[in-house]
Amino acid sequence: MIIMTLLVLLWGIFLGMIVGSTAVGTGLIGTPSLIFLFHLEPLMAIGTMSVAGTVMMISGALKHYKNGYLQPKIAIPFMITSFPVAFFTGLHGKVVNEYLPLSIIMGVLIIGSSLFLIIRLFRKNEEDASFSIQNWQIIASPLLGVITGFLMGATSISGSIILLSFLIILRLPERFAVGTASIVAGLTLGISSIAHIMSSHVDYSIALPLIPGVVGGAYLGAHLSQKIPVKVIQILLIIILIGAGIAILLK
Repeated sequence: MIIMTLLVLLWGIFLGMIVGSTAVGTGLIGTPSLIFLFHLEPLMAIGTMSVAGTVMMISGALKHYKNGYLQPKIAIPFMITSFPVAFFTGLHGKVVNEYLPLSIIMGVLIIGSSLFLIIRLFRKNEEDASFSIQNWQIIASPLLGVITGFLMGATSISGSIILLSFLIILRLPERFAVGTASIVAGLTLGISSIAHIMSSHVDYSIALPLIPGVVGGAYLGAHLSQKIPVKVIQILLIIILIGAGIAILLK
């Protein structure tokens, strides 16, 4: 038991370092790793990672909020729809799994997110000095909240799919997309984790040592990113994600 706890703690530190240095990977790597490395059932892995991921993402989101990278006109209508959808989906995860196998949803999301990261790798940051929110972006935000709220509640994959929608669909400048996505993802994942706790989809023997691991690792990762080129870390992350996505689909 002690050895398993230490292994989970060490893995949490490694996972947190990836997220802290790239802002991606909480659910993309975390959930599949709980399935393959610690042999949790998909639904238990999703619920457990939702709880651990919430703590880590909210701590990171506070930094973005303090830096002024939140866009309330996008965040508020997004959360109005993402909160109830994520909660309902997390609460009825077993029913969702019967009609849409969670392993398939996760596999497709991971592969899709990998492709997005490849695009982001070569994407130039847009100038945001004269950026202003348009009406069409405000209207589209709650619609995206419904879709991503469902995906978050069903898979615990959060920041990457929201960041993708903010960058590609809403076309927010990079720093506002990352800041706003971090905040709404952390809060929406928190709502989803409450539903998973209520439905007993959390393995606390894994979640309790995982939480301090990912939080501490995220802090280390933030400092690591200042010494190692971000593109190198992103390339390694893409390779890991593609492998994880294929493994989940073939499971």
